Amino acid sequence: MKAMHIQMTRLYEAARIAGRLSGDTDQADLARLLNVAPQNVNNWENRGPSKDALLEAQAAIGINATWVMKGVGPMFINGGHGPDTAWPFDRLDIRRVQRLSPPDRAYVEGKLEAAIEAAEARIFSAEK
Repeated sequence: MKAMHIQMTRLYEAARIAGRLSGDTDQADLARLLNVAPQNVNNWENRGPSKDALLEAQAAIGINATWVMKGVGPMFINGGHGPDTAWPFDRLDIRRVQRLSPPDRAYVEGKLEAAIEAAEARIFSAEK
C-alpha cells in the first residue's frame, strides 16, 4: 500500500484538530467540507493537493496553507484551532451546520436569529 502524500497527512491532521473531522481519514467528509468530489481527495492523497485546494482548505478550515505545503509556521492562520474555535454550542457539532445546503443553512440561521432575539428580549425585560 502506497503511503499518503505528506501534505494530505497534514491536512487531515489539521482538520481533526479543528474539529472538522473525527476518526480515521474520511475522504467523503473532507470532500463535503471542501465542496469537491471524493475522487479529488483520493487523488490528493496520492499526488498532493493543488494550491487552489489548499487555499480552499484554508478558507474552510482556517488551516495555514503554507504549513500544509511545507510543514513550517503555525498550523492555523488565526493562531487558534480553526475558525470554529469560539463555537459556542456544546450539543451541536459545527460540521452538521456546514454540511447543510445553502438554503437549509439560511433557514437554520433565521431560526437561530429569532431564538436569540427572543432570549435577548427576555433578558432586556428582566433588567427593567
